[in-house]
Amino acid sequence: PARLLSPPPDRAPVDTPAASGDTDWRRFFELDLDPALRAAVEVFTDLGYHGATMRLVATAADSSVAGIYHYHRSKQHLLATLMMRTMEDIEWRVAAADAEGDQPAERFALMVEALALCHTVRRDLAFITATEMRSLEEPDRRTVADARRRLQARLDAAAVAAAADGTFTTPDPRGTARAVTTMCMALTYWFSPTGPLSPDEVARDYAGHALAMMQVQSR
Repeated sequence: PARLLSPPPDRAPVDTPAASGDTDWRRFFELDLDPALRAAVEVFTDLGYHGATMRLVATAADSSVAGIYHYHRSKQHLLATLMMRTMEDIEWRVAAADAEGDQPAERFALMVEALALCHTVRRDLAFITATEMRSLEEPDRRTVADARRRLQARLDAAAVAAAADGTFTTPDPRGTARAVTTMCMALTYWFSPTGPLSPDEVARDYAGHALAMMQVQSR
């Protein structure tokens, strides 16, 4: 008979502010993903969505194909669940970072730091979310795209406000903010947890790079 998947009893704390009561955007716990989703992260990262099969996911999860289907109706459902969980995680962290700052330039730098952290600490999930939009079907594609637009709008608003108060002197704060977002997303292509820099160090560096791109005016 098919073995059904169930969450392990000793799961690490769930990483959502509502579940854990922790709204520190710099603190990361293990995301609450069932074994099938964890296996899908591994297979999608290694082979891409179109190269993956439910049988390969089942093998990675040490389950039967029927066991995977008991909780996830399709490979598309696995992808949509992973991408939406990733965007939820990024959104609350960037919003919390935004709320922590007083001035627009500080808010912008903190949000970039949060975005960079998400793309290093959650590297595999962020990589899947960044590269597999073409594979995501409606209506989930629209949901993820809307979340991306909301994130960019936060960064744009802070950048424009910092330009208005004279802190940022770039002639195109919106365009530069989009370049900064793309820079953070590209972290998934090269960052390694075994490399010389920690996620915290990379995130702080990227916040500094972003401010330099914005041409901060010394006061």
